[in-house]
Amino acid sequence: MLTNYSRENEEIAKNAWLRRLSERRYTRCPPQVELPPIHVNEVQIMVTHEESPSQFFAVYMKNYGKVEQITEQISAEFVDIPLPRSKILPNSFCLAPFTDPSDSVHYYRGKILITNPIGEALV
Repeated sequence: MLTNYSRENEEIAKNAWLRRLSERRYTRCPPQVELPPIHVNEVQIMVTHEESPSQFFAVYMKNYGKVEQITEQISAEFVDIPLPRSKILPNSFCLAPFTDPSDSVHYYRGKILITNPIGEALV
């Protein structure tokens, strides 16, 4: 049971977190990485996410089946595992749940941007 004092502290911490969040400046993309040279005339890729015309995520089509298999396995078997607050750190990578139009829950790559004192994270 929370006392009034602990509720006030929690509210103060949450407000401070929201204030920091509103003041935060975001960097849209990490620095670009130069890819190794490819010695073929044609490569088939699947663009999986785009930030801009010059920044995007892609998967080689020859590997796409494996990526789909891993994605399906994660969605089918993933369960919520409580983490200690000490493990929820800014700049950590995570699986972020999202719901598609058919109300199915899937997981997407995510990065924790900021955390608050009560263990919540903005991904």
